[in-house]
Amino acid sequence: MDPIKLNEKDIRAFLGHLVRENRSNTYINLMINAIKFYYEIVMGMPNRFYNIVRPIKEEKLPVVLSKKEMASRPSTIQNINHKYMTDLLYAAGLRLSELLNL
Repeated sequence: MDPIKLNEKDIRAFLGHLVRENRSNTYINLMINAIKFYYEIVMGMPNRFYNIVRPIKEEKLPVVLSKKEMASRPSTIQNINHKYMTDLLYAAGLRLSELLNL
């Protein structure tokens, strides 16, 4: 089908298809950006699909080890430096990159 002849209903149907395929919110936002870029910049049709609702990014919590899991750690780590690094990571709540920068 000719992209010029597509209307907002067709675009919404395509995005609904992506939702039914269980595509991620990031992927759907990428598709919306690509469609808007094509019509607004490439084809010179500003605000053609202005009212498309974007999915909200899901908030994901970081995985945190429990105290019990930290207590079992010493038997698995042999290097004393690595033991201290894991203690510092856990106690200070650092990211690995932050620990490496220390």
